Amino acid sequence: MSKADSTKPTGPNLIKEYDDLKKILKSSDGREVYSHLIECFNALILHYPDDALDKFEEVSYLLKDEQRAQFAKQFLNFDNKKNFKTMTECQKEYVEKIAVLFPPKPEEGGDPDEAPEAPAAGKVSNFFSDCEILQWAGIGFGEDETYRLQASLTKLSIKSGSEKIRLWGKIYGTEKDYYIAEGFIPGTGEEDEDKPKGLEDRGTGVNDAVYWVTNDSLSEWTMLADASPALLKATRSTKIKFTGDLERDIITNPFFFGQEKHYLRAQIARISHSTSIMPGGLHKLTEDNPKEVEAIEFEEESKAYKPSTETQSALSNWVHAKKSILKNNRVSHLDPEGDEFGDKEPEEIAKIQDARDPPEPRLKPLTKDVSQSGEDSAWTIRLYGDQIATPGLKKQSNHYGVVVVRSTVWPGAMACWKSTKYLQIYIGDGLKNETKTYYPTFPPEIPSDPSDLPEVAEPNPKEAPPQEEEPAPES
Repeated sequence: MSKADSTKPTGPNLIKEYDDLKKILKSSDGREVYSHLIECFNALILHYPDDALDKFEEVSYLLKDEQRAQFAKQFLNFDNKKNFKTMTECQKEYVEKIAVLFPPKPEEGGDPDEAPEAPAAGKVSNFFSDCEILQWAGIGFGEDETYRLQASLTKLSIKSGSEKIRLWGKIYGTEKDYYIAEGFIPGTGEEDEDKPKGLEDRGTGVNDAVYWVTNDSLSEWTMLADASPALLKATRSTKIKFTGDLERDIITNPFFFGQEKHYLRAQIARISHSTSIMPGGLHKLTEDNPKEVEAIEFEEESKAYKPSTETQSALSNWVHAKKSILKNNRVSHLDPEGDEFGDKEPEEIAKIQDARDPPEPRLKPLTKDVSQSGEDSAWTIRLYGDQIATPGLKKQSNHYGVVVVRSTVWPGAMACWKSTKYLQIYIGDGLKNETKTYYPTFPPEIPSDPSDLPEVAEPNPKEAPPQEEEPAPES
């Protein structure tokens, strides 16, 4: 046996020296380095087996005291346990919601005549092909969400009886977001004797379309009420973030007499009438009324004007599609009441009203729009993808580029063009890009003074009150 081997502790001496070493390495708070290393190794083996060396200092720091250790258990997930009951309930709820969008198919081998007929649905835009174009503009919903939205819009079309329906856009909220669908329902809506003054009938003016909203693709759609002039007037002086709660009261200055659902409907009307655009050259002003437009009819189909990607890449070839909202918060002027205009002819009255509140010209080119500062353009345009046309094909379909037109006044409003198809969508916070940024809030309500309490006699006076002598009884 060598001299070095004789000095090594063996048996009980080894255990004793090991215990002494653990006592020496014990910290002032009573914890041992050995136990701390065991905790570190357990965490590294469970959670970072491939990156243990780099994570050692971080794990050791989190486990050194009790407060950080409690945080570390949550941060590092020491328990490594999953609440399968909660997961199962969430999955069950998801399956129940999504099953409504996809009705079961008839059983194989059954009589096809006995299968229930699917209710007729109006024209629903192909959201799948729309998303392929929107991806060039940086807009994407994901394949699963796109599939759910397509099924949800189809279900809404069947339930509402809308002739035509599409996804108008998405408005971001601080708590939840809004998906917004736009549709057209035949008829003028329900007759209401107490309808607001100046309210335009459904299918006309700012109420030419009907809008539904939902917070996600699996929830039910809620129809928004028609927009009134008073509502639009209040909205123009209001600027507040959406929260995603339709029933939330809007507290702002000037006071907004309504809830978030009313504010949302008015903002949709403002955005739609300001940013609805279309390719120029397809419509013209009517001969009888320059405020109305009609599609241009060509005698021969071969001579018909068909826009191409090359022509639509210029901002001058885009025009406004809808009428502008006037200062009276309608699309058209109100019929005169009383003797305001005397015995003047309707044509003269219309000229006077147009002079007081002039409307924007129909089919106005986008190049004539200016931003809020008055210096820059209100629109930007860009051609994505192929910049060169493919020779040998028709002019209308020989280009695989995508033209994207964006609004700088209403950030989030955009129109896209590819080959012979164009579409519009809004993805934003629903607010206008204005130079005005100060919207003061009302001071808190001043409570009324409390009513005075009734005065009572002092229960423990310093001096006893004089007592009245009772009269002596008569003998």
